[in-house]
Amino acid sequence: GETIKNSGIPRDEFFITTKIPKQDEYVATKENVRETIKNSLSNFHTDYLDLFLIHHPIDNKEHFKQTWEVLEEYHEKGILRSIGVSNFDKELLDEMKTFAKVKPAVNQIQVNLKEPNNELIELLQSLDIVPVAWGPMKATEEQIEVLTEIGHYYDKSWAQVLLRYQIQRGVVVIPKSHNRDNQAANFDLFDFELTNDDMSRIKELSE
Repeated sequence: GETIKNSGIPRDEFFITTKIPKQDEYVATKENVRETIKNSLSNFHTDYLDLFLIHHPIDNKEHFKQTWEVLEEYHEKGILRSIGVSNFDKELLDEMKTFAKVKPAVNQIQVNLKEPNNELIELLQSLDIVPVAWGPMKATEEQIEVLTEIGHYYDKSWAQVLLRYQIQRGVVVIPKSHNRDNQAANFDLFDFELTNDDMSRIKELSE
């Protein structure tokens, strides 16, 4: 929040995502949920958030329902521009259909070549819910060898090929890196396009 405040960059050039934890201190009552949202707004020095997620499935069904209802309340006010979930499976998404007035904009899930989650991705896309991949860089040495071979043709690293694969099939990626060069490389994905054959070859790596 302090970095954004002191950056001199207009607020609308940032896309700020944050999450509510599942512990009772944050979700036991609607007022707890409202306080969590207010604290996030204060911490980021902003009057709105671009995306607000439930971080993990909330075990207590009533707490789950009322948390989403408060998120919908703030979404309607425009304070939470989009609302979504994280680490939700088909069963939980089906449960939401019984009470949710606003469909989750995204579901942030683990997606990589070790944990491809292909069935859930297909379900999300059929429901018009955007799949967001956390941990997208996980791959075996054998998988990395194939990605590296594909990358030689495009003059790209195996990591760039893997991220491009996810983006090209409609999965948002949020790779994590503390290395400035790697951060820059992770953005450098939009000057090439994988062929259908390359896409199929990469998909086969996780089957």
